[in-house]
Amino acid sequence: MSSSPEGSSFPVKRERQLNSNIINSDEENRGPRAKKRIRKNEQQHLQQLQHHHQQQMEMEMEHEEEQEMEQEQEQEMEDFPQLIERPPLVRDTKGYVTGSIVRIAAKSFLTYDRVEFSPGPHLNMVLGPNGTGKSTIACAIAIGLGFPPKVLARAEKLHEFVKTGHDEGWVEIELKGPPGNRNTIVKRDIYRDSDQTRFSLNGKSATQKEVSAKMEELNVQVGNLCTFLPQDRVSSFAQMPPNQLLKETQKAAGDTRLTQWHQTLIEERAFQIEYHKSLTTNQEELRRRVEKQAETERDVKAFEQRRDLERDIAVLNVLVPIAEYNLARDIHSQAKARRNDVKAEYEVLQQEQEPFLEDYRNLNEMHKYWDQLKKGVTSKATKNQKEASNKAKAVENCSSEVEKTRRQVQELKSEESNRKKTIDKLENDIRHLEARVANKPAPPDYSAIQQRMQEVTAQRARAHAEVEEFVDIGNKCIADLKTLNHDQDTLRKKIAGLLDVQKQKEANCEKFDSDTMKAVRWMREQKQQGKFDGEVWEPARLTVAPKDRKLVDLAETPITKAQFRTFIFEKRKDYDFMMKALNDDGINGQKLRINGAEIRSTTRRPNRFSDAQLEEWGLDCHAIDLIEGPEAVLSYLCDNANLHQVPVSLGKRQVNQQALENCDLVQRYLTLEGSHSVKRSRYGNRGTLVEFRGLEKAKIMGGNVETEKINQFQQEVAQLETQKDEVGAKHRAAVADDAAGRERMIALDEEKKRLNEQRAAMKKPLEEWSKQQAALDAKKNSLAFERKRPPIDKTRQQLQAKLNTIAMKRVQFALDQQGFLSKYHKYTLQSTELSLRILQTEADLALMSRTKGEQDLIIQDKKNELEEVTAHAAQCHARAKQAQTASLDAMADLDDEINHLVTSRREQEDPVLEQLQEERSGKQAELEVMHDISPAVIQKYNERKEEIAKFRELVDENQKNYDDVTARLDKIKGKWLPKLEALATQVNTKFSAAFERLGLLGEIRIAQDPDYEKWGIEILVSFRDGEPLQVLTAQRQSGGERALTTVMYLMALASLARAPFALVDEINQGMDQRVERNVHNALVATTCDDDVGQYFLITPKLLPNLNYHKKMKVLVIQNGEHLDSKMILQEVVAKRLQRRQRGRHGMPTPSSA
Repeated sequence: MSSSPEGSSFPVKRERQLNSNIINSDEENRGPRAKKRIRKNEQQHLQQLQHHHQQQMEMEMEHEEEQEMEQEQEQEMEDFPQLIERPPLVRDTKGYVTGSIVRIAAKSFLTYDRVEFSPGPHLNMVLGPNGTGKSTIACAIAIGLGFPPKVLARAEKLHEFVKTGHDEGWVEIELKGPPGNRNTIVKRDIYRDSDQTRFSLNGKSATQKEVSAKMEELNVQVGNLCTFLPQDRVSSFAQMPPNQLLKETQKAAGDTRLTQWHQTLIEERAFQIEYHKSLTTNQEELRRRVEKQAETERDVKAFEQRRDLERDIAVLNVLVPIAEYNLARDIHSQAKARRNDVKAEYEVLQQEQEPFLEDYRNLNEMHKYWDQLKKGVTSKATKNQKEASNKAKAVENCSSEVEKTRRQVQELKSEESNRKKTIDKLENDIRHLEARVANKPAPPDYSAIQQRMQEVTAQRARAHAEVEEFVDIGNKCIADLKTLNHDQDTLRKKIAGLLDVQKQKEANCEKFDSDTMKAVRWMREQKQQGKFDGEVWEPARLTVAPKDRKLVDLAETPITKAQFRTFIFEKRKDYDFMMKALNDDGINGQKLRINGAEIRSTTRRPNRFSDAQLEEWGLDCHAIDLIEGPEAVLSYLCDNANLHQVPVSLGKRQVNQQALENCDLVQRYLTLEGSHSVKRSRYGNRGTLVEFRGLEKAKIMGGNVETEKINQFQQEVAQLETQKDEVGAKHRAAVADDAAGRERMIALDEEKKRLNEQRAAMKKPLEEWSKQQAALDAKKNSLAFERKRPPIDKTRQQLQAKLNTIAMKRVQFALDQQGFLSKYHKYTLQSTELSLRILQTEADLALMSRTKGEQDLIIQDKKNELEEVTAHAAQCHARAKQAQTASLDAMADLDDEINHLVTSRREQEDPVLEQLQEERSGKQAELEVMHDISPAVIQKYNERKEEIAKFRELVDENQKNYDDVTARLDKIKGKWLPKLEALATQVNTKFSAAFERLGLLGEIRIAQDPDYEKWGIEILVSFRDGEPLQVLTAQRQSGGERALTTVMYLMALASLARAPFALVDEINQGMDQRVERNVHNALVATTCDDDVGQYFLITPKLLPNLNYHKKMKVLVIQNGEHLDSKMILQEVVAKRLQRRQRGRHGMPTPSSA
C-alpha cells in the first residue's frame, strides 16, 4: 500500500513504544537508571515525531499545487457530495480498453498441453465441465501477469502450476496498449524442479519488478477481490471484514487518492490518540510535581547555605595545608642555600691547607734523616776522644767550648737571616693579596635560575611519570596481544575440528553436484573481494544439518533437491549479479546450472500450529524443528518448502488420522513411516483422499556440521582481530608517546645542566675572592707573629765575648795537643754542621706547627658550622616533606567544584597562612550553629526540578503535536469523506436497484468509528419477506446468498472500476434458478455496457434460455483426456443452431479454445 502524500507512514504498532515514553506517577519511586532510560526513550520519541512531522511538512509543500487545484473541488462538495464521474473509457476500433486482455496463450500449464485464444473486449463467458481447465484461465492471467500464487489461494509454489509430466511451461498474455502505442506482451516461464521464473516484456528479458511496474501503470488489479475473484477465493469476499472491504473498494473504484487519504487518516489518528494520552498524563504529572516542589523550597535554601559553608571549609581545608607547605618549602630552601655556602667555604679551606701540610710532612722527614746521620758522626768522635783522652783532655775541653760558642753564634746568624726573609716575603704576599681583595664581588642573584630549575625539575618529573605510564600501557598491550593471539589460535583449532564434517559435505557436493560446488567457491572469492552488497548464504546442503542423526531421513523428506542446491540472497542486485556471472556468462567459458532465490526476511516464520493442536492430532513438532542451520536458510526453507506448516510425528503418541482428515488446515504431515498428503475434493460430498509415500534414505544431509558454532567461532575470531587492531594501535600510540616523553626528558636534562653551569659561573668570582681573603688573613697573622719575636743583637755580643775568651785558651793548648785536636776537630766539625742543620729544621718545624694549629682551628670551626647548618637543613626538609604530604592528601580525590574553587583562589591571591586559619575557624563556628538538612531532600528537589522542566517541554510539545495532527486530520478528512460518500452513494444506488429487481432488499453503508482503521463498508441484505436488513457475514447467510450478494456488489462497482478487466469464477454456484437467471441477465446487461471494461465470467454450467448480448463472447473449453479427438465443437454448435427456428437470445457464434 502506498503512503499518503500528506505525510509519511508511521505504523500504529509503535503504540507500546509511545506508551512507554509517558512518565507515570510512579516515577518518583524509580531509580536513577530507570529515570535516565525514560528520559532517553522520551527524547528519542520526540526526535522521531519531529522527524515524522518534518517529512509531512515537506510532503505538503511538494503537493501544494495539487492542494490548490483541489480547493475548488472542496468548495463544490460543501453542500452535498457530488457523484463520482470516472473518465470515459478509451477503446480502440475493436472495443478493447487500455490494459484489457487481447490474447492468452499457455504451454504445459496445469491442465493444458498447449492453448491460445483471444477474449472479447466486453463480457467473456468461459464454459466447460469440471476438470476441463476453466479456472486454469484465471490462474494463467494471474501467474502470467507476474502476480504471486497466493492471490489464487490454490497452490503456494510456482512449480506446481507446471503440468504433471512436464519439466517446464509458460504463459503469455497480450494486453491492449495505450492509444497510439503497441500492445504489451508479457511472457513468464516456470519450471517443475524450481520456483525460479523468467519474464519477458515484448520479447525482451525483464525482471519481476519491471513487470509489476507495468501492471501498476496499466492499473491491473489481480490482487483485489473486488476486481479479480478466482474460484478458491469466492468465499473470501463474504469473509472480508468491513474495513478490508472498504480498502479494497477504494482501490478498485472512486478517486485514486482515497486509499492514500484513508491510510494517512489511520496513521494520524493513532498519533492523535497517543499525543492526547501523553498530554493528559504529562499535564497531571506536571501539576503534582509543581505542588510538591513548593513545599520543599525553604529546606532547600537552608541546605544551600549550609552547603556553601561546607564547600568554603572544604576549600580552606585544602588551602591551609598548601600554605603550610609553601612556608616550609621557603624555609628549607634558605637553609639548603646556607648549607651549600658553608660547605663550599669548608672545601676551599681544605684545598688551601693541602700544600702547606705537604711541606710540613716533608720537613719532618728531613729532620729525622739529619738526626740519624748526626748520631753516626758523634759515635766516631766519641771513639777517638776515648783513645786520646788522656793526652788532649784540656785541649779537647777548650775546643769543645769554642765549638759550642761558635755554634751558638752561627745559629743566631742563621735565625736572623731566616726571620728577615720570612718577614719580607709575608709583607710582599700581603701587598699582592690586599690588591686582589680590594673589590669584593656582589652576591649573585640565583632567583630566576632557581625558579626555572624548579620548573624544569617538575616538568621532568611529570615527563618521567608519563613515560612510566606509557611503558606500562605498552607492556599491557603486549600482554593483551599475546592473550588475543592465544584465544584466536584456540578458536581456529575449534573451527578446524568442526570443519571436518564440512569438508565431507563439500566433497559430496563436488561429486554429485559439481556446478553448485564451483559456484560456492566462486561466491566465497567474491565475498572476500567485497563484490556483494548484501549477505549471500551457501545452499542448504552445505549449511543445514539434522539435529538428531537418527531422524535424518525424516528431516530430508520435505526438502527438494532444487531447494537443497539453492543459493540465498538478501538483495536482488546480488542475485542478478551471480546468476548472470555463472548461468549466463559462466566460468572460463563454461556456463553453470545453479539455483538462487531472494528472501523476504532473514528471520524464519513462526510455526503454524500450536502445541495444543499438535497434541490433539497426536503429532510432536514441525518439520523445521528437525534441522538446524543459519536463520536465513531456515527462513528460505519455510517460504519454499513450508517446513513451518508441515507437522511431524516422532512416534511418541498415536496419530489421530481421523482428526487430520477432517481438518482443513493440514494438507501434509510426516511420520516415521513416511509422508502423508491429504487431498480434498472441491465438489460433491468433498471427500478426502490420503496419499502415502514411504521414507527414502537420506542422500544429501550426510554430515552433521555444527554450523551455528562455526559461525559463532568465526565471528569471535573476527572480533578478536578487531580487538588486536585496537590494541596494536594503542601500543603504537604508547610507543610514540614514550619516545616523545623520553625526548622531552633529554631536553629538560640538557636545560638543567645549562642552568647548573650558569649558576656555577655566577658563584665563581665570589668564591675566588673568599679564597684570597682567607689567604690574606693567614699571612697577616704570620707577619704579626714574626714581628713579636725578641731581638738577637745582645745575645750575639755576649756570645762573641765568650768566643774570644775561649779562643785565647784554645791557642794556649793548641801547641800541646794539636795532633789529638786535629782528628777530633774533624769529627767535631762534621757533628757541628749536622747539628746546625737539625736546629734549623727544628726551628722551621716549630714555626710550621704553630701555623698548622691556627689553620686547624679555622677548619674545625668551619666543619662544626657545616654540621650545624646541615642538620638544620635536614630538619627543614623533613618539615617541608611532611607539609607536602599533608597538602597532597588534602588535594586528593577532590570533586570538580572544590578543585575549581581552590584553583581560582590560588590564582587570585597568595593568602597568608594565619589569615586562612582564622577564616576557617570563623566558618566552622557558623556551620556548628546551623541545622542539618538531609541531602536526600535536596537530591529529590533537584531531580524534581529537572522533571518539571522536562514535563513543561513535554506538555508544550504534546500540545503542539496534538493541535498539528488534529488540524491535519480535519483537513484530510475534509477531502476524503466527501469523495468516499459520493462513491458509496453510487455503489449503494446500483446495489439496491439490483436487489429490488430480484424482489430483495440490499443496502450499502459506511460504518464509521473514531478509529479510522475500523471504518468500513457494510453490506446489508434481506432475502425473506419481513426480515430486517442484516449485515452480510460468512456465517449468517447461505452460500448462495453470499454468492448473490458478492456478484451484485461487483456489478455495482463495474461502471466505477478503474481496472481494465475483471474476473469472477463460478460465482453462480449455490443459487436457485430464478436468482441465477436474474443475476446472469443483470451481469450481461451491466458488463456489455460501453462504460464497463473487459469482464470474465467462468462457470461450469448455464441455464437454458438465458439472455445474451451481441458484445459478449462465449469461450467453451474443449479439453480433457477422455475427449473424442474427432469431435469438432463448431460443428456441434452449428447443428444445434439449425434445429432452432428462432434465435431469441441473440447468441453469437461461439469460439473455442
